[in-house]
Amino acid sequence: MNGSPEWKATEAEPLPALPNTPRRQGGAGRGASIPRFLRMVGQGVVWCVQETAYWHRLFWYTSRRFLRAELLLALVGAAVFFGTIVAQDLVRDQRTMLDQSYLFFSVVMVLFAMNLIPKEREEETLEILWSQPINRNKMVVLQLLTLTLWTFLLSLLTITAFSQFMAYDEQYGFPMLLLLVTTAFAVGVITVLVSTFCRQGIATGLVTLLILGIHYFWLRQLGPIELFYNPLPLPEEVFRQSIGQSFGPKTPPTISYWANRIFVAVLVGFLLDYLFRRLRRTAEWFT
Repeated sequence: MNGSPEWKATEAEPLPALPNTPRRQGGAGRGASIPRFLRMVGQGVVWCVQETAYWHRLFWYTSRRFLRAELLLALVGAAVFFGTIVAQDLVRDQRTMLDQSYLFFSVVMVLFAMNLIPKEREEETLEILWSQPINRNKMVVLQLLTLTLWTFLLSLLTITAFSQFMAYDEQYGFPMLLLLVTTAFAVGVITVLVSTFCRQGIATGLVTLLILGIHYFWLRQLGPIELFYNPLPLPEEVFRQSIGQSFGPKTPPTISYWANRIFVAVLVGFLLDYLFRRLRRTAEWFT
């Protein structure tokens, strides 16, 4: 076996020598890590610029396409709704004001989001929208964030305009706006999810308002998930505090406040997961 030509050829060929320069390799690695780090930073900057550009274009596309008559109706509706409340002297405390804001801005968010997908389907532009260089899940979330941002600006404008006529306390301003904006986003997700089962925007709006109405007027206190959570003190608590009697904390209960928003975030996560699964099956939409 040792005399075979194959063995001799293999035995005659020397093995390649391993480089014995560990210090040089370490120095080269450290030197190469700096360009690699700069390259990663550059890729991160490019990614941020691209994502910002996508969001900017989608923001103005959604705003121009879905906030024409809807935004005008929302402004007129806010003036009429809250003007009627002020004229009838129905809002005397901050808690009631938050309840009325929940009621109105949930309807506004349904009005904004109910045509987000059905309108694209009716005008045969859904496939054109899906062909854009962006993930369709991310696209729907960005559109919902756009509508939520406009709802937040409208709620801020409304509360600022009518705060001088209503019971308003600055310590409850930020909690109230945070509750409104997170609830508005959840309502938008529910509306878009319902739109995947309906063929028209009007049907989507009616079904969503029915579901939210049942939750607001009937099933509001069931379970830990409460979209229309109101931690503000009752009128009798405010009165007892004004005359010096101790009746619970003066600020909203922080633990229950954040716990409720965490439960709402979990609910939105489940709804988005199911919505994204339906987004992957475009052929089965609106059937």
